[in-house]
Amino acid sequence: MKKLVKKFEEYLIGEKDASHHTISAYLNDLIQFETFLKETGHACTNSQIQIEQIDRLTIRSFMSQLHEKSHSGASMGRKLSALSSFFKFLCREGDIKTNIIKTIPVPKKINKLPSYLSVDEVFRLLELPKTNSFAGAWDKTIFEMFYDTGIRI
Repeated sequence: MKKLVKKFEEYLIGEKDASHHTISAYLNDLIQFETFLKETGHACTNSQIQIEQIDRLTIRSFMSQLHEKSHSGASMGRKLSALSSFFKFLCREGDIKTNIIKTIPVPKKINKLPSYLSVDEVFRLLELPKTNSFAGAWDKTIFEMFYDTGIRI
């Protein structure tokens, strides 16, 4: 598998022109997947990973393990994206016959709600600026505009 990952890295650098951060993240994700395969014995023969033996169940087991370790949906989605790119590359290069990742759904990304001020905190904030100076009056006006419009900052 190491040779295939190296070929994939060269593809990301040369043809895909991916950013350094994307390449680093994808390679780390593939190393994590390789570790999972070795630890669980999935797709391994004589401690060697057989890439053609990786199936949908193997990928789902990997994703399940990530979920059990409390990885976020975004993190799991990126790992699945890395695997998807890797298997698509292997399929295009003829190293595998079918891209089994296509059939696996991407976990939904959970959007976190923004934190907000309580009513008391808003009123305390509006009372903070000293209005006896131009700068204080300006600050109070800006704060009131934020409050009146409901703008998020």
